[in-house]
Amino acid sequence: METYMRYTIKRKTAFLITLLMVLGLLLTACGGGTKSAGGEEKVSAAGKYVGNFDMTDLLNEQAEASSIQFSSKVAADFILTLNEDDTFVFDIDADSLVTSVSEAVQNEIDSIIGGIMGQEVTEDSAEGIAKAAGYDSYNQFKEDIMNQLKESLDESALEGLTDSCHIEGTYTVKGKDLELSAKDTEQFSVKVGTIQDDGSILLDLDANGQNIQITFIKQ
Repeated sequence: METYMRYTIKRKTAFLITLLMVLGLLLTACGGGTKSAGGEEKVSAAGKYVGNFDMTDLLNEQAEASSIQFSSKVAADFILTLNEDDTFVFDIDADSLVTSVSEAVQNEIDSIIGGIMGQEVTEDSAEGIAKAAGYDSYNQFKEDIMNQLKESLDESALEGLTDSCHIEGTYTVKGKDLELSAKDTEQFSVKVGTIQDDGSILLDLDANGQNIQITFIKQ
């Protein structure tokens, strides 16, 4: 029984990590843009832009069938670099995702364990839940979950996420429209962004059927 419970815990924790890795791909590989009604005057857009996206709702939708749900914010930074030679680079800041996920898991460790075990964690039930899972104490249970998270988000996993979300291509500016053309056209289907009056760039994406918008602020 103890071995089975530990296996279940590790399997569900692994599911959470896999889900987070997939989210980065959803936000880059499933995009769709709509053309804005920009003016004719060309706007200079070269520079580095950072956009923060709150992916909590998207994460919970993907995990709807599981017992793991988040109420704490889970977010990641995306980086759009527009070079003077009309090339662009699009990346996810994996470190920002890891930090956000780690903080959310730490904040909601009781509800996560409760979801895994199928029983609400209370002051009275915590130690019994831990022992049912094969741990000497509830603190040990929590520590093991956090260690599994750290092990799963190791350097190779982050490199894989970063590589998968790294996109290069060329761009053109037409009025306030920013047209992006990736080297791999199947990898990045956001064609047009909008350069706003304050110099920020608004990109519309379709992540797994859900329309989202990310505003990129020039650094």
